[in-house]
Amino acid sequence: MLSTRRFWLGLIITVGLLFLFLWKVDFEETGRELQEANYAYFLPAVLVYFASLGFRSLRWHFLLLHLKSVPPWRLYSVVAIGYLANNILPIRLGELVRAHSLGEREGINKASALSTIAVERMVDGLTLILFIAVAWPFLPWTDVLRTDTGDINTLWIILSIFVALVFVAGFLAMFLFATSPALAHRLAHLLAAVSPKSFRPRMESLVYLLLDGLGALRSPRKILLIAVLSAPVSLLEAAVYHIIAVSFELNLPFQVILLVTATSNLATAIPSSIGGIGPFEVVAKSTLVAFGTSGEAAAAYSFFVHIITLWLPVNVLGLFFLGKENLTLSQLARTRRIDMSSREASVGKGPDT
Repeated sequence: MLSTRRFWLGLIITVGLLFLFLWKVDFEETGRELQEANYAYFLPAVLVYFASLGFRSLRWHFLLLHLKSVPPWRLYSVVAIGYLANNILPIRLGELVRAHSLGEREGINKASALSTIAVERMVDGLTLILFIAVAWPFLPWTDVLRTDTGDINTLWIILSIFVALVFVAGFLAMFLFATSPALAHRLAHLLAAVSPKSFRPRMESLVYLLLDGLGALRSPRKILLIAVLSAPVSLLEAAVYHIIAVSFELNLPFQVILLVTATSNLATAIPSSIGGIGPFEVVAKSTLVAFGTSGEAAAAYSFFVHIITLWLPVNVLGLFFLGKENLTLSQLARTRRIDMSSREASVGKGPDT
């Protein structure tokens, strides 16, 4: 029943945002933009995107190192399968699939693996926010932040600050729980206390397992390494956006494309039914239109870069790895739980060396 609610909530959000995306779009002109694009750039863009997944796998290797040393090339297929699951399951359930797949293959506790994915997502958000801050002074702003009456559009500024604060607060909370054993124990006892009596031991165990996955944050050296590896992950994705922008002859400077990369990816944090479809298109199109791109060109570009360049190829890659492991899509869809077996306590250890 819960999964059904998730599905319908995501579907409603997606349909509503797609309606907003297509509002006042000239479909004939949009089709013409798609026809006139230079598709010779498509394959290089996909290869660059697959390279970014390689850096994601390398970064995940270091996030997992305190649990088990898993070579990046073994993680690559797990990442691809996780992306496939995120693209076909509602409300980012693909993260559970990725943790489950890793746990089954490598013998790592699935709850702890899920925490490493949460750290990864927080770091992704912080990296994108940093890119916005770096690109901001070099953007051809004109009247982007002004309303039709000439006033500063405070809504967009407040929304941007709110999103940044959410990611900063989330990362700081993870860091504090990872580095403060007393705080970690207090959280475990608190959540166990408010749980049903029969579930309290399992809840406390689960909390410790989740906190165990944050172990990489106890090492300043690992934090620095993870931060450094996050740059090529996002920069390669921005390169994909830029290559497709060239194929559509958008004639926009790279800093604008960097902004589109950041805003559209941050928008996919909004729950949606399939792979961020809806939030991505609306935000990418709105960002492009703000910098002078026509609505039709922005719609064609947003659709192509998301669905054809990012969504479809990684799904094919994920299906390839599923076939190699003799798994099916229905098996992915049935992945709902994470392991709550007894913890191997590493919460409370000192910084890693």
